[in-house]
Amino acid sequence: MGDNDRNVPQGGAPEPQPNRGAREDRIAFGVIIGLICIIGFCLIWGLAALLDLLGIAAEATGAGIGIRDAFLISTPISFSVIILFALVAGDGLVGEMGAMLIGFLVLLLFFTGSIAILL
Repeated sequence: MGDNDRNVPQGGAPEPQPNRGAREDRIAFGVIIGLICIIGFCLIWGLAALLDLLGIAAEATGAGIGIRDAFLISTPISFSVIILFALVAGDGLVGEMGAMLIGFLVLLLFFTGSIAILL
């Protein structure tokens, strides 16, 4: 026998202990379920807070210009800003049509909300 044969373990891999693995799995499962519940409660609380903010924004626009008129004003403003961005970017109008449409919709929502709340 050489020196290398002496360091090799005899009999292969040790057998797993069934009780220890099952207990760790149950603990991990409980932790995961607890985290999912906490995240779910936070999402529900965040949704309730968002709905409260939307209610405040709806009350703020009641005496002002209104959503419909703000939308009619913000549409040409958003279109003009997107065309300006496309001309400055060079090849942006044709090459990035998906990004341009998303940008237009985001600007439309932003300007509509801003005009409705401020005016």
